[in-house]
Parts: sequence; C-alpha cells; structure tokens
Amino acid sequence: MEYPPQFAAFWKLYPTKPTMSKAKAFEYWQRHNCDDIHDDIMRALAELIRNNWYEDDWYNPPHAATWLNQRRWESVELPDAIDLDALKTKPINQLTPDEKRALGWRHFKGSGWVPPVGGE
Repeated sequence: MEYPPQFAAFWKLYPTKPTMSKAKAFEYWQRHNCDDIHDDIMRALAELIRNNWYEDDWYNPPHAATWLNQRRWESVELPDAIDLDALKTKPINQLTPDEKRALGWRHFKGSGWVPPVGGE
C-alpha cells in the first residue's frame, strides 16, 4: 500500500519497531484527520525526539497508533516554531543538532549523526 506523503513523513520520523503496525497507525491518522494538522504533529514529534527519544538511552515510545489515537502531540510543550522548509535548504554542515533532529536525523552514541532513510 502506498501512503500519503504526510503520513509517510510521520512514519519515517516516528521511532518504530518491527512489531508496530503501520496500517493501524494510518487508520488513526485518517480518523483524526491528521493531514490537516501534519505540521503540528511533526513539530511535537521533533520536540520529543530532541528531548532524547533516540540519544544515549533508548526510550520505549508507545505504538504509533496509540500516540496518534490519544492525540499525544497536543500535550507536547513546543519551543519557538521551526521552519522545516527553510531548514531543508540550509547546508548540512551548518545545521544545529536541534535542526538535524527536526529534519529527521538521528544521533546514536558512538555512531554520530545518521540522516533519515532515503534523505540527506
């Protein structure tokens, strides 16, 4: 199944595990009309990742379907808005760690920064 670009971007950034159902997450994505609030969801998710979902110790995030169904993005306190479109045009070597996280980069202890799959 091919998913819409907004959901695909969410799924690429969300810390998934092999046992997570993409189809179930997509069902809740549609139920909550998440295409309309995609930017809000992505900002909240980027902030959670910035606060160490990936770094050093592995955080055990809820299933993506649970996170979407319970509208957990609404409880994330956000810093000033990040302009994702502007970040995409900025040279990689000039991105701050927060900006890399917002674009989906992951930082692993011992491995350094890893770009999103299929992206830079």
